[in-house]
Amino acid sequence: MLLSAQSQWGIGHQHSIKEAGLVVEWGKGAHEVSRACVTLDLGGILTGETGKPGYRVSYQRCFFSPVSHWNDGSEVSIFYGPGIGGGAVRDHNGERGSIAFLSGTVGLHFLFPDSPITVSAGICAELGLHRERVSGGHSILRFYQNGLRRVWMPELHFIYHFR
Repeated sequence: MLLSAQSQWGIGHQHSIKEAGLVVEWGKGAHEVSRACVTLDLGGILTGETGKPGYRVSYQRCFFSPVSHWNDGSEVSIFYGPGIGGGAVRDHNGERGSIAFLSGTVGLHFLFPDSPITVSAGICAELGLHRERVSGGHSILRFYQNGLRRVWMPELHFIYHFR
């Protein structure tokens, strides 16, 4: 089963130290998909700084370049692509606020024969603006630092593809 045999759409879960949530993929071609994610931002949750997660909504366009085909029909591809997103999250200073960002992702995608489940492991960098409230009810825009500080934290995607 090659990447070109992958179905038109799938649904799954994203796991990471930085966020977790729902993923939906769809596509027309053999070597690209669109990926929409709705996730809870876990910044400050695992360290005990806060008990309230943030939320994020994002869209990515992922392109695949096959790098290995195994005898059993499995395939490994490199994936990469741009994206956009927004939400309400905490930045590195602990302040919660709204964000808007552009992203770039890269990683490995594993496709298994006779299995509707695919697995991806990658990293994602985000360049964006974070709006924080300051004293007096005013707000300021700052560079979203967690978008680059947390790039080293891998993301795992488990997607069930409908056939």
